[in-house]
Amino acid sequence: MKKIRLFLKNNFKLLIALIVGIAISGTCVYATSIQFDSNKVSFDNTSANLTKNGVAVTNVRDAIDALYEKSLCTNNPFNIGDYVSYTPTATSYDVTSTGVSGATGTLNPSELNLWRVIKINPNCTVEVVSEYVSTTNITFTGKDGYLNYVYILNEIAKQYADENHTYTLDPTTAPDGAYRNFGYDGATLQITNTTRIDNTTLGASGGLWYQKPVGLNGEESFGGGDQGFTTDLKLLSDAGVSIAAYAKGTTTPTAYWIDSRMYKWDDASTWSFVARRMNASGLPGGGSLYSYSSSSFTSSSDGGYAVRPVVTLKSGLSVSGQGTSDSPYVIN
Repeated sequence: MKKIRLFLKNNFKLLIALIVGIAISGTCVYATSIQFDSNKVSFDNTSANLTKNGVAVTNVRDAIDALYEKSLCTNNPFNIGDYVSYTPTATSYDVTSTGVSGATGTLNPSELNLWRVIKINPNCTVEVVSEYVSTTNITFTGKDGYLNYVYILNEIAKQYADENHTYTLDPTTAPDGAYRNFGYDGATLQITNTTRIDNTTLGASGGLWYQKPVGLNGEESFGGGDQGFTTDLKLLSDAGVSIAAYAKGTTTPTAYWIDSRMYKWDDASTWSFVARRMNASGLPGGGSLYSYSSSSFTSSSDGGYAVRPVVTLKSGLSVSGQGTSDSPYVIN
């Protein structure tokens, strides 16, 4: 099926030309060449109701893409961008329960009960992101906060499962990233080698990361930061989900953590280890947890900010509702 799909997409002009050519030949009228771009050929979507990235398709190429995605999971009722009503089981979670230091705060996972479909996996499991962010905040502090940042956020995300794993994957056996806070894409969960973070000449002239901010130092596992959050940014954008988010019941956007670290180089005597966050404006930012300046290290607290979890639903679920904001899918 995949080969057929790829052939159709890559050779659509040829196929159309052949089909039209054959039809014309049958009426004894000949043409030297007829070509159509599949993304320019309109498609009547009235009865099919096909969507791609949460948007109704209007051309043949997008219709083929949508049909292919549906063919992979014939029993999957979800489309990208759909609204899903789902309530996690836990009603309270103290983040110190992760067993590592660096963060404080208490959350109520069950308050987040409206989700958006952002990805349908090849195995037909469905990744959903919370439409809202938590009403309570988490604070990260100091070196430990930076070292354990990604691990803590992903452990928090696991609390948004349902207790019996009827609807969501079992967090203890789920693949990496199936439970994550917004922004995680394979970053080191816990940094255990601190030789770079403790290095007093790291960003100095001649130092290992001199003039090398995140993305240039190439040492993510040593604390150099990552830019993996752009993966979730694109998933939300493609699904038509707002990057800026509200805490439920509020009317003003609020900042929330991005599951990604950042090494920030300022000059030869000043650099910082930063926890990323999404500002209320919907633009990425961050705050320093551990920094070097004037020949000494300083620990700081950043927060509190909300969390925005992503969880993975099981395949083969049945639902009621329309998948819209007014009538979200309810998992039966």
